[in-house]
Amino acid sequence: MSPTMRTATPHRRRRFALGGGLVLAALAALMPAQSVAAPTPLTPAQLKGTRRIAFVIGVNDGGRERARLRYAGSDAKALSKVLSELGGVAHEDRLILDDPDVNGLRRGFEKVADKVRAAQAQGDRVELLFYYSGHSDETGLLIGEELVGYRQLREMIDALPADVRIAILDSCASGAFTRLKGGTKREPFLVGGPTVKGHAFLTSSSADEAAQESDRIRGSFFTHYLVTGLRGAADINRDHLVTLNEAYQFAFDETLARTEGTRGGPQHAAYEIQLAGSGDLVMTDLRQSTATVELAADIGGRVFIRDQHGNLEAELHKPKGAGTVALALEPGNYRITVDDGKKVWRASLRVADGDAAILSSGDLKVIEAERTTLRGDRPATPDEPEEEPVKLVPFNIGLTPALSTNAEHAPAAIKNRGSISFGYNRVAEIGGADVALGASTITTRLEGVQLAGGAVRLEGGGYGLQGAAGLTLVEEPFVGLQWSAIANTSKTYLRGAQMTGLFNYANHLRGAQLGAIANHANDAVGLQVGLVNTSGLLQGASFGLINVTRGRVDGLQFGLVNFADDADVSIALLPISRKGGVHLDVFTSDLAAVNVGLRLASRRTYTIVTAGIHPVGPGTSWMLGLGLGGRIRPTEKIFIDIDNIVYAIEPGLNQPLVTPKLADSLRLMLGWQPHKRFSIYGGPTLNVALDVEQKGGQFRPGYNYASYSDDTITAWPGFVFGVSI
Repeated sequence: MSPTMRTATPHRRRRFALGGGLVLAALAALMPAQSVAAPTPLTPAQLKGTRRIAFVIGVNDGGRERARLRYAGSDAKALSKVLSELGGVAHEDRLILDDPDVNGLRRGFEKVADKVRAAQAQGDRVELLFYYSGHSDETGLLIGEELVGYRQLREMIDALPADVRIAILDSCASGAFTRLKGGTKREPFLVGGPTVKGHAFLTSSSADEAAQESDRIRGSFFTHYLVTGLRGAADINRDHLVTLNEAYQFAFDETLARTEGTRGGPQHAAYEIQLAGSGDLVMTDLRQSTATVELAADIGGRVFIRDQHGNLEAELHKPKGAGTVALALEPGNYRITVDDGKKVWRASLRVADGDAAILSSGDLKVIEAERTTLRGDRPATPDEPEEEPVKLVPFNIGLTPALSTNAEHAPAAIKNRGSISFGYNRVAEIGGADVALGASTITTRLEGVQLAGGAVRLEGGGYGLQGAAGLTLVEEPFVGLQWSAIANTSKTYLRGAQMTGLFNYANHLRGAQLGAIANHANDAVGLQVGLVNTSGLLQGASFGLINVTRGRVDGLQFGLVNFADDADVSIALLPISRKGGVHLDVFTSDLAAVNVGLRLASRRTYTIVTAGIHPVGPGTSWMLGLGLGGRIRPTEKIFIDIDNIVYAIEPGLNQPLVTPKLADSLRLMLGWQPHKRFSIYGGPTLNVALDVEQKGGQFRPGYNYASYSDDTITAWPGFVFGVSI
């Protein structure tokens, strides 16, 4: 970033580094670009024994003297998502930090180093990807009011003992119309593959340029095109494998092409590479996708793919006749727009799970391009609507937009400090308070309070409070509180809380959802409380009668029925975890000679349902039990289980049913698990039997040996030994 574009001086910041640093591209000697053909990439099958770890950071806050970014966090999530879906990065091998401070960054590096060492201890080869999106200047990353020098950042990355280290910086320096970002121009490079060791550093711009983010794509240009490339647009040789070289070249070309006409100026991606080995690094495997959109060879032009919520999922330039381009996307409905330079075409497409939807030119229909004014000498495209100038009107009062003081300034976009409407109000911006008896719509931004008796809608983003007796809706990133009697919805990103008597929905949530009936978040970091809670990914806690998470729960589920693809802690009568699974236990104990049980396991906890029979002796009986336990793993194959099972016990085998005896068994077990579906365990137990009818407490189930007994309670030590499959 040139000095004229800086808005903050380094000496005013607390330094995490020992001193300043060079720009990332000058951290070490640059290797010259290769001129030979790219080696053939190895397939994921050949990568067996390789483990990928991703450390992803998004920082919107660059300090008081910097414009706050909107999309650094969403950029980080988008890259993390494609690496998990197609890049071979397991959920437990991702670490995502959203707006951390410098201490949080340092702790993140420590956690990642532990992950790398643990993987290598198991004999794995480790490939590490570090990604940062946020503010920077020529000397380092700007995180809040602190600066992390490039030299110190380089030392922290080099200290990670991975076999391959890939670092990507998409970092920002100062704000302008597209919120300028801060990074030696090089052509795309060729690198080694799964046998390589070394590092590759990529930056979104050169040292004397601005990197940029855009409201139109709701993210930074470089990350947007990097993710699009990793989803398949960069697969030039059509082998369904996207290599590091292909992804970088696609992001380089598309970023340069799309920033040549911006106010920030052309943006050239940069790199530093020091790798030794053969073959190219495979970044994503498109064959892992469950749904694919294929653009036929007869389609040509700039292609925009939006999901059913209007989010831009992919954008690329496809030359006509250049062959089919396959993009790995989630199942769902998509709107595809093609601008061939002469006309604008559009089609709607549904992509089913496990299917490939093919779009040909015959499926497209011509649409009329939006009429806009020019930005400088460049006409706005249909996907870049011209922003209206905003006029400040301090106070508005009225019945409807046409019958209000704002109407005197039509058709200009209006910003009010305060507004009162006795019916319906619609305004571009609120920088204070907006109150309507009926409904209210803010089209651009809220910085304050929006209240209505019926419904409120924020088409832009902002921060503050939304409240309505009926419905609240936010369509852009929002920081604050949503409250309503019926429903709250946030289509993109909500940082704060949703409270309602009925239903909450958030696409990306960082905070809390409190709903009397139901909550849903596609990606949640925080708390969900309601009768029914659903989410795509959850980092935090979910409390409800039914909790459903389609992805991983990095935290706690507590309810009657829990479901998750993978869960850390799941406490419920029926905790179902796809990766934890359901295991059959067969064991013997002092309570009953023969027992069978179903163990419903999450990563750290389990629920066990058992049935047992003791066929001989004075303790002859049969019993049913329900218990909750937790697992500690000192090593990969050794575990310690601690659980507590409550039994209902019927004495005798041929006697009429009587009021059951109650017993409680606290078990401590040491186990060995040589295989995922087989383990053996055993250990001591402490048992207490209760005579609820208080008739002497003499019945003792199972084996008869010394115990403590009074009129109602019998207690004795015991044992358990069994196998689990």
